[in-house]
Amino acid sequence: MKKLLLLSFFAFIGMSQTNAQWGFCEPDLIYQDSSFGVYPPPLSATNPDGGITEKACVNSDFFFVFTIKIPNMIETTVLNINVDSIILETAEAAEIAGTEGAILNLPAGMTYAMNPSGGIFTPADSLACITIFGAPQVANTYDLKIIMTVYSQDLAIFGGSQTFELPSNLIPGAEGNYYLEVLPNGDPSCFVDTDDILASSFAIRNLPNPFSDFTNIEIVADYS
Repeated sequence: MKKLLLLSFFAFIGMSQTNAQWGFCEPDLIYQDSSFGVYPPPLSATNPDGGITEKACVNSDFFFVFTIKIPNMIETTVLNINVDSIILETAEAAEIAGTEGAILNLPAGMTYAMNPSGGIFTPADSLACITIFGAPQVANTYDLKIIMTVYSQDLAIFGGSQTFELPSNLIPGAEGNYYLEVLPNGDPSCFVDTDDILASSFAIRNLPNPFSDFTNIEIVADYS
């Protein structure tokens, strides 16, 4: 029983790390009733707590999720656009084309993935998400931009589509920046003692043992 629980424990940790590494994401349902935009909202003078609040470290895995609200209509400072679809270039397509793709200014060592994975979003989807992930290689502050193309019959004069760079001053509430700060190796904020993650030893037992209908799982850790 102990071996089975221990293997399940580490299998769960491994599965979680693998999902993050692959860039799997789920949109945050808290933004279901929001207007068009990328969330969390960008960092700006009116939103000092916005943007990417977590810091990355050189050669360390980093993972961050943007939620995109897909509306029926986008209100801009120029005109209102009834949305047919919104398309973002996938990382795979960008690699083939030799472009930066849907996320500009990502540090070397990082990439992105989307849900839906094909990068085609419609108002029926309501919410989508983009995850940036990987191990950045160079310490710096990166001003990230999200590039998306909106398709609409209202844009016939522009050939049926228009490309937007978010954050954007053209869309009320979407102004600001998404700064990703990558700290150098050796920065105190990047140092994590292994004792903070795993104790030097631990034991797992279930009480009562043997049991029939239910049991309590007890984990005893030793940091000495």
